Amino acid sequence: MPIEVCCDECGSSFRAADALAGRRGKCPRCKATIVVPGAPARVEKAAPAAVEDDEAGTYELAGSEKKARGRRTVQAPEALRSAKEALKVEKTRTPHEILAAFRGEIPPIRSTWTYRFWILIVAAVMVVLPMIYIGVAVLAALALLWHATHNIAILQTVKNARVAFFLYGAPLIAGAFFVAFMFKPLFARPAKRSKKRELDPSKEPLLFAFIDGICQSVRSPLPTRVYIDCEVNASAALTTGAISPRKRLDLTIGLPLVAGLTLPQFAGVLAHEFGHFSQGVGMRLNNLIRSINLWFARVVYERDYWDEELDSWTREWGYLTVVALLTKVMVWLTRRLLWLLMHVGAIVSSFLSRQQEFDADRYEARMVGGETFASTSLRLRELGLADQGAQSDLARCWQERRLPDDYPRLIVANIPQIPPHVMTMVREAALNARTGLFDSHPCDKDRIARAKRENAGGIFHLDGPATDLFRDFDSLSKEATYQHYRGMLGNAIGKEQLFAVSDLLDTQAEAHHGNEAYDRLFLDAFSMLQPLPLSGEAPRAPDDPKAAKAGLIDARRSLASAAEDNLAALERWNELAPKASAAAAALALWRANGRPRPGDFDFGGKGRAEAEATIARCDAAILALRSSFEPFSEAAARRIELGLSLLELPAVLERIPEGAAIRDEARRVYPCASFLARAMQEIPPAQRSASALARLLQKFQSGNNEKNEPLINAILRAGLALNEDLTRFRTRLPIAIDYPFDHAREDMRIAPFILERVPDAKDIGALMDAMSGASDRLFDLQKRCLGALAVAVLEVETALKLPPLERPAPEAGAVSR
Repeated sequence: MPIEVCCDECGSSFRAADALAGRRGKCPRCKATIVVPGAPARVEKAAPAAVEDDEAGTYELAGSEKKARGRRTVQAPEALRSAKEALKVEKTRTPHEILAAFRGEIPPIRSTWTYRFWILIVAAVMVVLPMIYIGVAVLAALALLWHATHNIAILQTVKNARVAFFLYGAPLIAGAFFVAFMFKPLFARPAKRSKKRELDPSKEPLLFAFIDGICQSVRSPLPTRVYIDCEVNASAALTTGAISPRKRLDLTIGLPLVAGLTLPQFAGVLAHEFGHFSQGVGMRLNNLIRSINLWFARVVYERDYWDEELDSWTREWGYLTVVALLTKVMVWLTRRLLWLLMHVGAIVSSFLSRQQEFDADRYEARMVGGETFASTSLRLRELGLADQGAQSDLARCWQERRLPDDYPRLIVANIPQIPPHVMTMVREAALNARTGLFDSHPCDKDRIARAKRENAGGIFHLDGPATDLFRDFDSLSKEATYQHYRGMLGNAIGKEQLFAVSDLLDTQAEAHHGNEAYDRLFLDAFSMLQPLPLSGEAPRAPDDPKAAKAGLIDARRSLASAAEDNLAALERWNELAPKASAAAAALALWRANGRPRPGDFDFGGKGRAEAEATIARCDAAILALRSSFEPFSEAAARRIELGLSLLELPAVLERIPEGAAIRDEARRVYPCASFLARAMQEIPPAQRSASALARLLQKFQSGNNEKNEPLINAILRAGLALNEDLTRFRTRLPIAIDYPFDHAREDMRIAPFILERVPDAKDIGALMDAMSGASDRLFDLQKRCLGALAVAVLEVETALKLPPLERPAPEAGAVSR
């Protein structure tokens, strides 16, 4: 019998085959994610009878007139509801209104004496620094030439060939390398620029007319080309070279600014960039001095094949070692000199850059007024913080090899999700910050103060979203998003792997709902690392509903009574685990014939035997703690299984809003949760190995340990141990259980999702990344699965009118994941 399906997004209706009941899919019209409703109620009539009440008025079924629907409608938190509202932006202004909103031209702006003074300073430094740089290189080359021509007699007068080679050849070879080091950065290829999308004036006439209106108002030259990208920024660039007679100016607009700013705020940002367009001489000088600084930075910091070759020569015996050491000393001395020059250039460049920003801010303030300037500054801080949240969303989504299709909109949707106290801290920090010596931009406090000092009312104040300037902003934003992803991931991403931002927000709402239910069900007293003895087979409808209900009530009582003891056991576990990993790191170094210093790895022991004894004591104590976990773990497992069993009863199901969808999701995720609960028991050994390895790596990086063979061997031994633990862990992962949520690969299984492969034991970096990624995916997936089960169980208990259990207040740091 076909099932009637209705899409909540677009309202379209269609029919699906009975076999697709409970399955997820895409709406044929709007492509939104939908869930086919459960099978007709006739299938459920054969189930056992309803639950009888033990105590009238206490545990009776809660009546509900709302019938179950296929797709769950989760009550999202306020932040996610606001985020979804932020996606619904419609055009509010016509092109005529926007272009007519310019009220004349701003008063002419003359550069300040400070700005002109720093142009002179930069011009002088621009001449001096390259002369010093090239002068050192030329002097070195002349010294080398003088030695080669005037000291050749050494080969004739010194009879010992080896001594003659040392006196004549060693300085020659070392000097040649030194000169090459000096001249190499001058001929280095410039870094590849990321590709940007150029806008066509014929396709975005209103935007280009808007740009023309601002340029006329601020008396700025028009940009030659306009680009867009997905950065939270806008920039003006001189692309013809600092010494080119032609002047071609390019404007780059970050689409997140368009999505997150109002028309006046966006107009102010563009006026600021066009203010830079008016700084012709300053832009050229600043670009040139920054290019010179880049040359210095290449010499000072760049390490390549030549440095590695010199290092290998120092490990040889004989004349090559002397030549290499002499060369390294000369290079080091020169790098110290150029390091000083580089910082001088950076300070001068930063001063000029800050003056340029102040100068461009005046254009913005006169375009939209000081108050709008201040609100734009704070809004840009919000967008920057939201960008970090959006990047976290991308990282989580990429675990499923899917990404949101509109990155600028995703950033804007993250703004309401920023906790208010975090936003307050960011605003206070921005308004109280001070400008540093090497900062290229002044602090917001100084910029806002100077902008308000202009006492300008502004000439553009039309309200409305900046997206009104684009013919079809959403389509353009999605195209730019895909190009942005391709720039990051290459061919690893295809358009079929993109999904709607609204779907992501729905998933986040479900996850939030599940996390709250998880905390309520486990009373904030559970760690997924402790045993959870779920049976392998999904619960079925009970033969005796009355006994099942009584068992559920008993499981709840047992869970509540065991919660505090479980918290205490977890707190003790969290004390023991770091001690064991610290001792394991010290023991690995002792076994590699090394000698840890007192306090290394946070281990206070004095010998190998003490490290072994510490590990043994911790392991014994952790093993003993498992018996302390059993009452809580068994009660939690019984509560879940009995709750899901009662959910299979039609009399319970029909009284739960959207009960069929909740039941179907519980059926889907239960096998995954059950198997992962067992796999969790294999992760602590790998966590200890990874923690010990991390401590060893931290010690290696804290000093000059390139030749510390015992430490290097200890790291390799720890890498081997982690490789073995990860291999053992992967063998415990179920290979036949499907990944229960949406994934780009329809045939994705749990094992490859959590850990596709174990890197080689010698690839330490890849091992640590694999451990970190596997641990995150394992815990996130299990939390999501248990959250879905918790939602189902709590709905059943609500239907039975079981009162919520009181959660004990955990001590700080008591519960680990």
